[in-house]
Amino acid sequence: MSETKYMAISARIPKDMHDEMLRVAEVLNMSSIQIISASIDSFLNLVKDQENEPDDLKVARFAYNLKNKKEQ
Repeated sequence: MSETKYMAISARIPKDMHDEMLRVAEVLNMSSIQIISASIDSFLNLVKDQENEPDDLKVARFAYNLKNKKEQ
């Protein structure tokens, strides 16, 4: 069995995007690293297969919308 290799990346993003990411991460009980990793994975999957939205994205959207409805 091959061992998974990891690479570190660094990126500069606008502050408002960062703040929104933190709000989403809090709602989903995820770390910012988990959000970034899931985002890259989802983006790559969407680029390769436009018809099938990843389940983790559907679950995250549902949880985020549920939290927003409770706050209104």
